[in-house]
Amino acid sequence: MKIIVQKFGGSSLGSIQRIRDAAAIVQKSVDEGFSVVVVASAMGNSTDDLLLLSSSFDAKKSKREMDLLLSTGEQVSTSLLAMALNSIDVPATAFTGWQAGILTDNQYGSAEIKCVDTYALMKCLKQKRVAVVCGYQGVSESCAITTLGRGGSDTTAVAIAAHLKAERCDIFTDVDGIYSCDPRMCDRSVKYEQVNYTEMLNFAKAGALVMAPSAMDIAREYNVELRVRSAYNPADQGTLIDGSSTGDFLGVACDSQQEIFAVHRADNLAELAIIQEFKNRAVELGMPLEVICRVGRKTAHKAYLAVSNRHVHDVIGLVNELAIELHLPMEHAKPLAKLSLVGDFYNAGDTVNKVFSSLIHHKIVPRFWNVEGQSRVSFWVKHDQLHLAADSLHQVFLKEKLQIPA
Repeated sequence: MKIIVQKFGGSSLGSIQRIRDAAAIVQKSVDEGFSVVVVASAMGNSTDDLLLLSSSFDAKKSKREMDLLLSTGEQVSTSLLAMALNSIDVPATAFTGWQAGILTDNQYGSAEIKCVDTYALMKCLKQKRVAVVCGYQGVSESCAITTLGRGGSDTTAVAIAAHLKAERCDIFTDVDGIYSCDPRMCDRSVKYEQVNYTEMLNFAKAGALVMAPSAMDIAREYNVELRVRSAYNPADQGTLIDGSSTGDFLGVACDSQQEIFAVHRADNLAELAIIQEFKNRAVELGMPLEVICRVGRKTAHKAYLAVSNRHVHDVIGLVNELAIELHLPMEHAKPLAKLSLVGDFYNAGDTVNKVFSSLIHHKIVPRFWNVEGQSRVSFWVKHDQLHLAADSLHQVFLKEKLQIPA
């Protein structure tokens, strides 16, 4: 049995016509002799619509019910896609996360997949039916519906591919592969034909939206071959992600939704330990924090934290609650945009200097910066400077790929 997993993102399922188009892609794979498992994200912006509905209440007191609510978005798209397949005589069965055997821990909102019981999916495939699975969700040991956080459908697809030992996992989205930067953010972005797991994992952790970090962790651990492809141009094979050693990847990840917090009196070991505890607790809540450096003058007795608002619906409220609980004086600074250069840098210090020079040359003054090993340097700039900043880094660091004259 030749098994492939095909995941369709929300934009790829945003209308009935888009669902029909996705069904046609699946049908072609079935006609080619593959046994297909499809993972569906929620249609369009339906998850955001559900979050808006829940904002009428204190969702923090109903975390279990919030996950139950958010899981319904994928149930709609999964059911419709299975119906579309059955309508064109491609036998299909729809599965919720728990019906598909996605078993998770008990962390509502950012659950981790512990294992996948493939019995139901294999039974479906042996009956020569397409299995259409709700992404983004699973079930805990206490039989509660859980969600996997933003990008959770990627994680679902890769986990299923790993446990079914699938030949590959196709990620269908609204771009035709992995680019050096989001093409909607940077006109100079270039497409890669191939990247390796570590490069893509670092890119995802830096904020690139095309793949979820948790999905890349699983892909690297189980050696799952991935292809990021366009649902609008399925003939294009997109970008291959595998365990090869490419070594020449450079990417610019952008996150326009960064919140900055100043922590007061972080001037002794006890208080620094509280900040570390704060970071650990935030990560457990699916809200990874970075301790960042102020550019220019240093403010005595202050540490600065940055967190993406993309991963948590009300990150400001959550941060304030944690700060009060840990007796950590904190103030909310003005939101900024984060720009990260990702690659394999021989000398991170030289890279930081080159980035500073490039940004200053374009009259962009970063407010904060941070270095993550030899693979990532990040800067925080004003929102209206993000596009120009991404372009400037492409001119400096991807000159050869862009064939820009010296």
